[in-house]
Amino acid sequence: MKESGPGSPRIVDMFALAQSQDRVEGHTRLAAMDRLAPLLAGTHGELAWEVVGSTDFRGRPAAVVRVHGTVLVNCDRCGLRLELPIETDSRFWFVQSEEELNEQPIDVDDSEPLLGSRHFVVEDLIEDEVILALPISPRHPHCAISNEPAKEPDHRRPFAALARLKSRH
Repeated sequence: MKESGPGSPRIVDMFALAQSQDRVEGHTRLAAMDRLAPLLAGTHGELAWEVVGSTDFRGRPAAVVRVHGTVLVNCDRCGLRLELPIETDSRFWFVQSEEELNEQPIDVDDSEPLLGSRHFVVEDLIEDEVILALPISPRHPHCAISNEPAKEPDHRRPFAALARLKSRH
């Protein structure tokens, strides 16, 4: 098992990782994720991750990417802080070039094509996975929106008085 060093990005040959079916793992500080940080309410803490190389059922170089930890976001309903658990388990297979990536048909299987590299920055993929795992509108369980329509008093409905006048004539 290999682990990333503190502060330095982990660069991996994804094709060699897949061929050797090796594993890389590490921890990345939330504060080091420049694209993720603005989406969070705080950047204290870190996420644990692992990338396990393999070949898929078609013999293509592939990997499983797992990320777990907790991020802090603001609840869209009440505005208070919300600890959001992150648990991802994604499968990718790698291509050699942008042209090859663009030629791939859209497929609904459980893995996606990804541009591989001999100098692949793992933390960039980890950050992408966490951004995709964030809900569009995070909320506490007790802040869920009710399915019942809001009831307003009659005096707040400006056209209610007009409706009453209309019914008199």
